[in-house]
Amino acid sequence: MSYYGETGPVLKKGLKKKADKNKKAMGEVKADKAEVTLWRRFSQFIRMRDCKIALTNPNNDNYEPAGMCISCGSLKFFRDLECGHFIPRRWKAVKYDERNNSGQCNHCNEKLRGNVSEYRKALVLKIGEGQVREIEDTHRDVTKKMDTATIKGLTAYYRERTIEEAERLGVEPPK
Repeated sequence: MSYYGETGPVLKKGLKKKADKNKKAMGEVKADKAEVTLWRRFSQFIRMRDCKIALTNPNNDNYEPAGMCISCGSLKFFRDLECGHFIPRRWKAVKYDERNNSGQCNHCNEKLRGNVSEYRKALVLKIGEGQVREIEDTHRDVTKKMDTATIKGLTAYYRERTIEEAERLGVEPPK
């Protein structure tokens, strides 16, 4: 923690080290790193899942998966897609819900803050009004923090799913 001193942010003495020790004692630091890996794998899977074709990328002359942004419909290469959310990922109950996540271009995801109105229209066409309402109804449910074993299990699961999607598209799986 810090406060804003006369010369800028100043670390309050003793609080940072104590907080770090408490986190380490509870195993949260390890779980946090594991969840970063899980998010990377999950994001790769969602973006690969939403790629329908493989196109030649003129920048490297290789075939790369390409998919459409769920909000605006622009065609993007896999590396240019982001894993966008209908309900923001801070709501843990739907963070890893495959129905809540879709490939989205950077413009819609970042600059238009998810382009939610267009996202919802496309999501209704993709999974149906009932499924969208279910996501909207359950997103505020209280969820417990995932333990490390669950995180590692999901990471392995989504790694395998990403490999399957890469094989479907006939491309090298992302690392």
